[in-house]
Amino acid sequence: MWRGASRPPRAPRGFTLIELLVVIAIVAILIAITLPALFHARKTGRMTQCQSNFRSFGTGIASYATDNADRLLSFTWQPDEGPYPTQYADLRESVRGPDSAINRQATDIKRRIWHDNQEITAGWFPAVNYLNLVLEDYLGTRYDKSYVCPEHALLIAAKNELRQTDHVPSETRVYDWPFGVSNWGHGSSYSPTQSMFTNDHAVDRWVYGQGVEWGTNLAWGPRGSNPKCVGRRKLSEVSFPSNKIAMWEHADRHIGKNGYFFLYEFSRQPYLFFDGSVRIYTTSDINPGSDPRTPERGGSVFTVYAGPDLSINTRFEANFLPGDGSVGLPARCVTTRMGLKGTDVGGEEVYR
Repeated sequence: MWRGASRPPRAPRGFTLIELLVVIAIVAILIAITLPALFHARKTGRMTQCQSNFRSFGTGIASYATDNADRLLSFTWQPDEGPYPTQYADLRESVRGPDSAINRQATDIKRRIWHDNQEITAGWFPAVNYLNLVLEDYLGTRYDKSYVCPEHALLIAAKNELRQTDHVPSETRVYDWPFGVSNWGHGSSYSPTQSMFTNDHAVDRWVYGQGVEWGTNLAWGPRGSNPKCVGRRKLSEVSFPSNKIAMWEHADRHIGKNGYFFLYEFSRQPYLFFDGSVRIYTTSDINPGSDPRTPERGGSVFTVYAGPDLSINTRFEANFLPGDGSVGLPARCVTTRMGLKGTDVGGEEVYR
């Protein structure tokens, strides 16, 4: 026993193994509780951004109509109206088909915002997935990511690739994304309803757009009809702006976990309406689409080939139910029933 002197300091006691394991377990539990909340918050943030992107498109549609005699946002070059207004000699000559005319217009825009050596692509119909090119040309932007859903990782990567290779000579350009020099990277996650860029029906006129097999294009209407059927719709033709869908998303990227193709009855995603609002609907709550030859009736069905070898499904980053080699799905918001004069949601279908 020490007398008359202070007791020597005690050595600090370290953690026992049990205490250390308890601390580790507590930290793991906290992480397990926190991570799902953080993931959910980030996913919610991306959905909010997607809705904001849609609203930007809606603002662009309204602004474009104001500056272009009430015309809806669309490609506007018409068949047999050449020489077309372009600085590129190989794009000036008149063409006979509406698809060929707007193909050249889209190529003209791509050359001016990206590379002069963009070739004319045979069979390309840009009205469906490349409406953003018209808006970018109108607004003077380039590779604007606000036209891409933040959950559409592959398309975002493609646009990043376009930026990185912007001024690289074509012979030395190297692509890391799966579709190389294809048009697809110039496109958007959001597509317009067919009646936004072409005629509503093919009873006495030509309609050009989505065919009955998903990913195909088709001319509808009687022989001898006027082929000038793209890019002549007006905003004032929309009878019920708050009930008529203007643009749709390709997959359920935000609500469901598996990103199923948007035409499945259970898919749920945002939609842009002609009044500029963005609202979320389950696909089954949207009125059935129509065959352009019988616009007053519903029942139009797309045959979607969901095979893993089809790049169109990969590009959409949309998943399909197991075993769906091909599946028939109602057209709904793509070829909307009654066209611009009807309703898609909010009560019974109306036509006037």
